[in-house]
Amino acid sequence: MKKPADDFLGGEGFGDMDFGFDEEKAQPVAEQKTAEMSEVLKQFLARGKEERKTFEENVDSEYWVAVCFQSREQKEAFLQLAGWLQFGDKYFDGLEIAEHMKIKIGHLTPPVRKVVKAKDWNEFV
Repeated sequence: MKKPADDFLGGEGFGDMDFGFDEEKAQPVAEQKTAEMSEVLKQFLARGKEERKTFEENVDSEYWVAVCFQSREQKEAFLQLAGWLQFGDKYFDGLEIAEHMKIKIGHLTPPVRKVVKAKDWNEFV
């Protein structure tokens, strides 16, 4: 059987050496690259959805409460009696207050992506 390199090497070729090239199974390069880019695009879109969800969670404004009194004296008396004055007098870390009150609330830690120097387009996703 004539090998692809035979013509290039003046008919001598590489003898009986088989490099595993099968023309029937080989895809044209354009098809291979299109398939690779389609996969990369799918992964970028999936990552974009993930990042959008994280962004929405980070800028959600419905994670705070406000407590209002008729006077500063009432507010300070409440904070003193509730044991919250040690945390401030206006803005509080809700997790610190919950811990102080022995209320267990899970701590959310946003996912952090590891930065990798890519050698190939597929590594970017």
